[in-house]
Amino acid sequence: MTPPATVGSRYLLSRLARCGRCGASVIGQAAKSGQFYYYVCGTAYRQGKNGCSSHMVPKEYLERFVVDRIRSYVLTDEHMKELVELVNGELSASGRYFRERPEGIDAQIMHWQARLERLYESLEMGAFHHPLA
Repeated sequence: MTPPATVGSRYLLSRLARCGRCGASVIGQAAKSGQFYYYVCGTAYRQGKNGCSSHMVPKEYLERFVVDRIRSYVLTDEHMKELVELVNGELSASGRYFRERPEGIDAQIMHWQARLERLYESLEMGAFHHPLA
C-alpha cells in the first residue's frame, strides 16, 4: 500500500484540476498581499493571456464546488457501504499478517538456535580442526 502524499500547499486542487481551455494544471495564487486566493491556469500564470485566456477562479468557489460534487456523486450510501467493506477487508488481512508474523519469526529463531547448538556441540567434541595446526 502506498502512503498518502504529503500536502505542501494551502490549495487543495493544485496540480489536480485542469484548465478548461488549454488542459494545463491549475495552480494556486494569492492576490492583494494574501487577502484573496485564486486558482489560475498554469499556462496563463507563466505566459500571460497570450498563453491561455482563461480567468482566475476564487479558491473558495472552486474547492466548494468540487467537494460538493464528491459528496453528491461519490460519497453516496452505496459507495460508503462498499468503502467500509473494503477497509474492513484490508484491516482483516493486515491483522492476519501481524498475527502470523510472530509465529514465523519464532520458528526462525528456533531453527537458528538449534543450528548454533549443533555448532557448539561440534566445537566441544573437536569435530573441527584448524588446517595449520
